[in-house]
Amino acid sequence: VVIQVSATDAGGMQAVQEVEIQIQNEPPVVESFGIRFAARPPILDDQITLTNRGNRRYRMTVDANPDPGWNGFIDYVASEPFGEPITVRVDMDGDGVNDLEGNQPQGSLGAFVYREGAVDLPVTVTADDGEGTSSLTQVVQVPPIPPAAFDLRYFIDIDNDGVFEAVNDR
Repeated sequence: VVIQVSATDAGGMQAVQEVEIQIQNEPPVVESFGIRFAARPPILDDQITLTNRGNRRYRMTVDANPDPGWNGFIDYVASEPFGEPITVRVDMDGDGVNDLEGNQPQGSLGAFVYREGAVDLPVTVTADDGEGTSSLTQVVQVPPIPPAAFDLRYFIDIDNDGVFEAVNDR
């Protein structure tokens, strides 16, 4: 940054000089983060098969498969001392590749899919203001995938009237 400095004496004589100064950058800071997990919903096939069985009876076939695993979401707080814009990048599984990215100093990012449970993984959050970076790493335990994640049950509402014709049916 160039600053112009001037000095004037009692007689009106003036001296002007431009001085270049260097302002040391302060990198942004990742203050904290936490991870939360949510179960993944089953996968429903868009193609529903409806078979007329006669006498106003029908058979509907829905192809649904469990999608075991977890959706991981990260809640973080970062700051930049001079209010410059920052980019927040997150490596959710310790492989060195950024999996999520945001541009707010505080927020939530996700979902990141964890296909395997009961593992410990390093998670790294990095804040970058274009001139400096800082990172925070924590080892996070992905919960085990419960056996119930493979057990599907159906709740079927015909006519969308709020009454389930099949409840908790396999």
